[in-house]
Amino acid sequence: GIDAGSNSGKTEVEFSNGTIKVVGTNTGGGNAIGIAAWDRGSTNSSVQAYINLGSGAIVDATEGVLGLQIRSNGTGQIDIASGAQVHGGLLGGVQLTGTGTGIGSYTLNNAGEIDAMSDLAVLSSAPAGSTLSITNDGTITGYLRGGAEDTTFTNNSSNSWNLRNFADTDGDGVRDTKAVAVSDFGAGNDTYINTATGTLRLAA
Repeated sequence: GIDAGSNSGKTEVEFSNGTIKVVGTNTGGGNAIGIAAWDRGSTNSSVQAYINLGSGAIVDATEGVLGLQIRSNGTGQIDIASGAQVHGGLLGGVQLTGTGTGIGSYTLNNAGEIDAMSDLAVLSSAPAGSTLSITNDGTITGYLRGGAEDTTFTNNSSNSWNLRNFADTDGDGVRDTKAVAVSDFGAGNDTYINTATGTLRLAA
């Protein structure tokens, strides 16, 4: 995969076309992540981490742990264009998380596809007072798990958020365990907005 880090500045990954496939070193996926952009434990709140996927981009981490990961003490943003695909592994599809105690600001704009073998499509964790904005204009399959940050999820997509929990729990590439799909936004002040064009579907 791509591992881009900065000690105190800006980390930006632009991937427009092609396929990144990662394979873990063991059955559990190892530490294999498709694309990670992060600050190296900085306490500087001005650090930035950014991932942009173009319309021809495919990130396949179905044999790893995560498709995309932002780790930033300041701001972090992921933009996924229409046509782009993110397939995560045993941990999840997309992760946005803080690296320290600073109050951060995070954004996920999806017009493509997000899913994961764990069916944990989006996971986040940041200190209280941080903000996370999720806008879905594409397709998200799976559920969400948040932290102490304040999350606003706006679903505009008729292609839908397919709420599901059907996971591969042993890393053999086959989904084997069904459970009730529950999206836990965490301890912050959280809002879910399903617009007139948006569809929330309970998937089998």
